[in-house]
Amino acid sequence: MLMTAAEVDGVNFAVGSIQLPDKTKTEAVLNAMQFAMIKNIQGQVREKKIIKMEDVTATQIIAQGRAGNTAQPLLLAARFVSKDLWVHQVIALGPEKNFPPNAIETFLTSFKLN
Repeated sequence: MLMTAAEVDGVNFAVGSIQLPDKTKTEAVLNAMQFAMIKNIQGQVREKKIIKMEDVTATQIIAQGRAGNTAQPLLLAARFVSKDLWVHQVIALGPEKNFPPNAIETFLTSFKLN
């Protein structure tokens, strides 16, 4: 998996991409990515919806949870999408109180498929 990430005020913004050998595994990989991200924060999904990204559909989730032994609640905002042989996860993760207004929407909508 290729991954690029940045951190601002305790909030991590990341994009991970993987090229599959064929399209038959796309759905399984997308589901595994979602499951792993939610499990990593022992999260509960607050919102899950199917959205349109350019000419494909994506799954967008908002989840709340905790990581490790921290008592601080974490927010996960993520989109999972595939196009051709590529599968992508676009995530923002950090303490909910540290998310600037509109940061989630700005970051998630900034990702463009090639």
